[in-house]
Amino acid sequence: MSIGYCGRECSKNQECPIVDGFSEAKCEKGRCHEKNWCPPANASKIYDIIGIDKIQLFLMPIVDFPGMSKFTYRGGSTKEFVWYPDPFATGYTVKDLLSLAGSTIDKHADQGGVFRIQFLIDCNVDSGDCSQEISVKELNVNAVKTPFDNLKAKFYRESYLDIDDNTKEYSMFMGMKFLVSVTGVGRTFSFNKLMILIALVVTTTTFTNILIDFMIRKFSSQHKFFEKHKFEKSEDFSDLIDRLGEVKNQRELNYEDMDDEDDEH
Repeated sequence: MSIGYCGRECSKNQECPIVDGFSEAKCEKGRCHEKNWCPPANASKIYDIIGIDKIQLFLMPIVDFPGMSKFTYRGGSTKEFVWYPDPFATGYTVKDLLSLAGSTIDKHADQGGVFRIQFLIDCNVDSGDCSQEISVKELNVNAVKTPFDNLKAKFYRESYLDIDDNTKEYSMFMGMKFLVSVTGVGRTFSFNKLMILIALVVTTTTFTNILIDFMIRKFSSQHKFFEKHKFEKSEDFSDLIDRLGEVKNQRELNYEDMDDEDDEH
């Protein structure tokens, strides 16, 4: 880059500022006539790094379950890679991760990208049995404009090297950024919850039987058939309590008569 007149984009003179010695209200070829660091007239040099999709990444999810168990889940092995597509993989290539995101290296070779890698760990902490799932999604971040407005990057790093007072060397490195997160779900046996569930099932079942009986007897065309087999007719025992009272009184009178006879003897 060298110092020249290549200011901000414009469509008319009124959009350009007036700064003595640096800029004036003048729009030329879509840019303000203002002093700035300008790109070289010849094309910039672009260096492509070959084989990025073959770079290997070691990702080992670790999850604790505090309050439930001392069990700790560690994906794969700390001594060796378990390679994708194994469900418990810890070794991935960049190509694998881009494929999981539904993308390819060709799509991001020029502009880079930011991706979110999320592990979901589902464990029975009592037995230690776990499942592991991975999802990769490209983040829809706003495109970043370079000082030249000739490239747009989702992930980039830039640097400057002073050549002399009027010349600088500008470099931009495009790349891919992976953000990794782990979510764990723990399951354990709870006796208290089991008792609550049993009580709920028993209560619901009893109420359901009562409701079904009522609906059939009131609204079903087969209610007579239902009542015939559901209920058994018996004698009228509505006066049973009164009759039991009379039997009790009679029994007490008999005991009194027996006592009187014993006294006479």
